[in-house]
Amino acid sequence: GRPVLFGDNLNINYHDGPVRFDVNNHTAYYTVFGTNDKKANRRKNILNMQIAISKRVGEQWTKPNTRIGLNSREYSVVHPTVTPDGDKMFFASDIAGGFGGFDLYVSYNEGGEWSKPVNLGPEVNTEGDEVYPFFGQDENLYFSSDGQPGLGGFDMYYSSSIAGRWLPVTNMGAPLNSSRDDVAYFADSSMTYGYFSTNRDPKRNMDIYYFKRVAL
Repeated sequence: GRPVLFGDNLNINYHDGPVRFDVNNHTAYYTVFGTNDKKANRRKNILNMQIAISKRVGEQWTKPNTRIGLNSREYSVVHPTVTPDGDKMFFASDIAGGFGGFDLYVSYNEGGEWSKPVNLGPEVNTEGDEVYPFFGQDENLYFSSDGQPGLGGFDMYYSSSIAGRWLPVTNMGAPLNSSRDDVAYFADSSMTYGYFSTNRDPKRNMDIYYFKRVAL
């Protein structure tokens, strides 16, 4: 069927998404571009990207809340994903002092407030861009990068941490990755079914693809 608008309150005047949910589907985390001011005022605003949070109330969602400590007018914070226990949020940012472009960071939930971002370090981040993190039920962190060795463009990778140290990343390989851009990996709770976006078809722009993991 045709796409259905996901709640009027979640959307503002510019780009919104992708959206991630907590384990109970009661809180939505996503990226918003710029502000909710009228488009006629866009030149008066710094249109950076920020993380927004909405709460589910019955069948409705609250308006985007961007008043969280991670957001800034000086840099962008994007693509939030939260661990099932709600204690950690991973996201991408071009905060000054990183390894280059967008890096992946983690923030800790401290009494309802998100802590100062911590860079995930050189095992994960490169001089290129690391974006679209997704924390899976298998406790791996999936993401896309154009700075790690790969098949071409953006590829999808995963890593996990032991005692706070991130292991060398693993390229997810073909057929998920291609010579073009492959981004925004997402899987269900069983890590069997999922979606990602790619522009591998030269006759099309970026499309969403569905996959199913099969036993070897």
